[in-house]
Amino acid sequence: MKINILKASIRRNPNAGKTLTVVPGRLEIKCTYTGKIPDYLKDLIQITTQRRSFDKTESVFYWIGEVPPQLLQDKNCRIEYKQEYIEHHHLPDPDYFFKYENPLIECSECKKKSRFEIIENDWVTDDCQVYICPNCESTDGYPEFEFQSIAEALSQREEMGVQK
Repeated sequence: MKINILKASIRRNPNAGKTLTVVPGRLEIKCTYTGKIPDYLKDLIQITTQRRSFDKTESVFYWIGEVPPQLLQDKNCRIEYKQEYIEHHHLPDPDYFFKYENPLIECSECKKKSRFEIIENDWVTDDCQVYICPNCESTDGYPEFEFQSIAEALSQREEMGVQK
């Protein structure tokens, strides 16, 4: 049985061919407070550095998560944000995004129909894949599945007069 690509779901991948993806990592929020630490903060923070001079005290602490609104509005607090990024190296991204159809498929063992997306599969060996019926758990109830290639789907779409 052939599972076809939904032609309307095909769209070009703006990152096609890229092998590096950069995503936001840890956000470091450094707060430098000048003066006496207010009571609402005392139970929330752990001061990492404190500098004192004759006329002022400066306390440095780091924050994880959302900064309290009162701290954002406090004129005695200077907040610095430092965003770290994580680089993920991977195989080249595909040229297109697409979805497969989700047909109802009948199990030859129990005769019940199930949507393709809920039928689980398992690899018995590197080259032997079985599909498991969600109703009777048979591994012999489905035919061999063949998946339409993106090249074939694009060709069919062109024949229908739709641009790539």
